[in-house]
Order: sequence, then C-alpha cells, then structure tokens
Amino acid sequence: MNSRPSGTNFATSSGMPLTRLAITGSSMLMASIILVAHGMVEWVLFLPLVLGRITGALIGSEIVMHTRNRKLAFVFAVVVILMAIRTLFN
Repeated sequence: MNSRPSGTNFATSSGMPLTRLAITGSSMLMASIILVAHGMVEWVLFLPLVLGRITGALIGSEIVMHTRNRKLAFVFAVVVILMAIRTLFN
C-alpha cells in the first residue's frame, strides 16, 4: 500500500524539507572530506558497509512501500524487544 501522495518526492513526503536535507547532506559531505583527508577512514571496512547500506536502503524502501503500517510497527517492536533482551544478557 503506497502511503505517499502521488507527485511528491521523498524529501517533501517524508516530512524533511528539501532545505534541511541539503544542509544535512552538505555537512555530512564536509565531515566525510575531513575524515578522509586526515586518514581516519578504514577503506577495508568502508566499502562493504556502503554497499550493504545502499542495498539495505533499496530493499527496505520497497518493503516499507508494500507493507501496512501496523504490521511494520509490530515487526519493529519485536526487533527492538529482542535487541533489548540481548543487550541485557550480554
């Protein structure tokens, strides 16, 4: 079920105005440039994480667009509870 109005893009339909998205994106870009310039990026870890994050974002956005909010909230709650239990016992 598509919950976004037709004719809108992600930046406006997600509640994040385009200006805020631009400011956040530009500050993240500057931080990344600084970290790379100072040699603080471990490329062996960076590349697999970026690929996994992009893949997860694409798959996750498709799942969200085709899943009802109530079902998604239930799955999210179960995952959070399981993570909390794991954290308590580790």
